[in-house]
Amino acid sequence: MLETINLAKNATPSQRKINGKALAQDVQLTATDVHAITPEILRVEIPVGVPLPWPTEIPPAGWRICNGETFNKKKYPLLALAYPSAKLPDLRGEFIRGWDAGRRVDNGRQILSAQGDAMQKIWAQWAMDDQAVSSNFPPKGTFYCDNKDSVSYDATSRNDFWRGYQGHFDSSRITRTAEETRPRNIAFNYIVRAA
Repeated sequence: MLETINLAKNATPSQRKINGKALAQDVQLTATDVHAITPEILRVEIPVGVPLPWPTEIPPAGWRICNGETFNKKKYPLLALAYPSAKLPDLRGEFIRGWDAGRRVDNGRQILSAQGDAMQKIWAQWAMDDQAVSSNFPPKGTFYCDNKDSVSYDATSRNDFWRGYQGHFDSSRITRTAEETRPRNIAFNYIVRAA
């Protein structure tokens, strides 16, 4: 038993280390030793004002939702560096797009400017003769016609009769449609660190 006690006195593994500190005695570990995220590291890794997606309705402490509200520049000087107008961008229901900065993909935009929805122009042509809609050139894709049973004739000769059709263009016949053009998406809040 005495031999076991004597062996136990030297049982601390003095050859092992944590981040360069020997275990021969009590070791004080810092946040750096265990790679903890401190407020200082957070400021370097995620600068104040960078919008990040957040999955709940309430932002964490020290963060603000990008909902277009104003803020006090004296209270949040670092946030004011990112948003000199003292107003957060309103990113509710919006997508962030990389600024063109002279690339000529999205000309004429200023940084932080908003842009409405749009879609590329769709152009089509429909050839028609007196039998086009029924046999020769029936409409396809986004085009369709309906027979309104209207009858016209040449009032001078009184013998040139024809049935009328109305032509229509409807992109929903070949693609999903909505009130806006958009990609598939999942709704998140955009938040920024305020200080």
